[in-house]
Amino acid sequence: MNVFNQVNALDKANSRYAIYSTGEKGWLEKPAFFTDKVPHAKLFTIPEDRGSIYYAEHHPDDNPNTFKGAVEKNKLFGIRFGKVWEN
Repeated sequence: MNVFNQVNALDKANSRYAIYSTGEKGWLEKPAFFTDKVPHAKLFTIPEDRGSIYYAEHHPDDNPNTFKGAVEKNKLFGIRFGKVWEN
């Protein structure tokens, strides 16, 4: 997937990073986002982690008419869903 929508939504202060043995901050392990900057129902990337693609839906997880529901219904693979935050 090639996603061109890049959003500056990362909350760096509340994100979790790997720490190298030298004490230096490493790669992004668990992002935190500013909710008001996250686009609704659009795929996006963040400049700090271009290798990951994010998607936010504001619907129940069991709704089959969401992007996640369509992926699961059609048994598409190569996509992993995970919750970034809970309301």
